[in-house]
Amino acid sequence: AARLLAGAGAAAATTGGSALLAAAFPDGPARVRAFGVFGTVLGLGLAFGPVIAGLLVTGLGWRAFFGAAALALVPSLLAVPLLTESRRDASGPIDWTGAATFTLGLSAFTFALVEGPSLGWTHAAVLGGFAACAVLLAAFGIVERRHPSPLVDLGLLTRPRFVAISAMPFLLAFGFVALTIVLPPYFMATLHASASRAGLTLMLLTGPTLVLPPLTGTLGRWLSQRGLLVLTLLLVAAGTALLALVPGGAGAGSLAAPLLLIGTGFGISLAIMDGAAISAVEPERAGMAAGVFNTARISGEVVAVAVLGALLTTFTRADLEGRYGASAASAATSRLLQGDMTPPSGVATPGYAEAATHAYAGALHDALWALSALTLVGALIVARLLRRPAPTPPVAAEERATVEPAL
Repeated sequence: AARLLAGAGAAAATTGGSALLAAAFPDGPARVRAFGVFGTVLGLGLAFGPVIAGLLVTGLGWRAFFGAAALALVPSLLAVPLLTESRRDASGPIDWTGAATFTLGLSAFTFALVEGPSLGWTHAAVLGGFAACAVLLAAFGIVERRHPSPLVDLGLLTRPRFVAISAMPFLLAFGFVALTIVLPPYFMATLHASASRAGLTLMLLTGPTLVLPPLTGTLGRWLSQRGLLVLTLLLVAAGTALLALVPGGAGAGSLAAPLLLIGTGFGISLAIMDGAAISAVEPERAGMAAGVFNTARISGEVVAVAVLGALLTTFTRADLEGRYGASAASAATSRLLQGDMTPPSGVATPGYAEAATHAYAGALHDALWALSALTLVGALIVARLLRRPAPTPPVAAEERATVEPAL
């Protein structure tokens, strides 16, 4: 219940923050600079959050992390009276049905992904979760078309530019955000690292997100917005492919190049995505655009973490089953994905570390190849959607001579 409350607050603050920035800074250089600072602050949290969390968990326990997170929000709460209001008069009732069908549909999909590896992908509960997701999301689309004040203006999804920009956080959730969740336990298991050391190693991935947003404005002098967004995805695709080539148990030296590539790509995107999404619509629809964009971002993160977790669980368990049996493989996989290399009960210690590292690393590598392919395909689609429409050909002189008298 506490995490549900915190998640609702985070979603409201994320969406409201983007809309407030758009209202406070009109379209132009001022907005570009404002969202550049916004991206830098996001990068600050991404860069140092895992490190601080690792130090707190290692030194004081997990409760200290949540306590510190609550205290860190106090300055923001005290500064709320300084914000200008951007409220728009409500044009209709709140779309509770749309909110419920979308949330339950996404929850059903996540449930099916999380439980699939343990229950089996053909289990009635898993198939029921996928079926419920399809039905609920279809109902969500129907509700949004009929509601006088819909949660999501589906008309925004007919705009290729807005769709392309909104697809960016979904794609990057797979190529970057999910990795920030799955890599620390991977480091803890295969490198025998503490939580704090795993957080420091993750700085290779998150560190560029602190440096790149301020530099993106300089890159914008030579590259268009389309070029920057496509470059982001290409860097992430290259980084995930290189990471798939790093053997399990390799240290920070081998991990540096691919992690820095992925972080660089994501760091570029932080400076431009939010502002680009809001600038793609009329000013009066900025709030709706921010809502749709951040829904794509948060939904992408939920789905990406669940998908990547399911892949790692399925592939790791399948590799270990042939050696240790189904029951031991299941217990070993559960421990590995929590960063624990200790063999489960009944499994001999000699040779276990090598077998577990091989299984865990192989599963991660297979998943990384899939992420690289997904991001590369996404880059091609985004590039096409952001392509400028062909200019209307000028009317020939002979045609003008014929048309003008008629007019």
